[in-house]
Amino acid sequence: EKKVREEQPDIVIFAGGALGDASALDFFRKEMGTLYTPIARYAVRGNSDREAQLFSGGPATELLGLPSVQLDGALAVCGVPFGGEGSPCLEKAPSDAFTIFVSSTPDSVESLFPRPDLYVTCEADQALSRYAEKYPPGRYDVNGTVLSVTRGLAQHGFTRPEVTFIEIDGTN
Repeated sequence: EKKVREEQPDIVIFAGGALGDASALDFFRKEMGTLYTPIARYAVRGNSDREAQLFSGGPATELLGLPSVQLDGALAVCGVPFGGEGSPCLEKAPSDAFTIFVSSTPDSVESLFPRPDLYVTCEADQALSRYAEKYPPGRYDVNGTVLSVTRGLAQHGFTRPEVTFIEIDGTN
């Protein structure tokens, strides 16, 4: 939380895998809800994120398959919960917007169309991902899309939280 406050990001994106069990719900909601951003906090559910109250009441805007358009149409954020289909969301985003796609696995990075500019994911659901070995944590260029994979929170139940900062510079 301290590092996020120091960096002052415009957007915070959570790519699923928050809860291995319900006992962490209050902690997660409190920590996520205290992260200030001038634009938004976005999140998708991973396979283990079954608590109904996970994002309700403000910790983050849950992405459910419709684009969130920001900055007068210059930015569109799409995301789907674990197992969801992302292409319909991207099709509804403004065609000239910088698009960010959020998923709890990298499974659709090679097949999404239209292609997002940035695909943010984690490895929390790695046992369920067919691409976990191909895309371990790191940054990749996949057919013109930047793929950012973090470790996630719930991986093996003991993974320390990881924060990745991505700086996006644009001309418009």
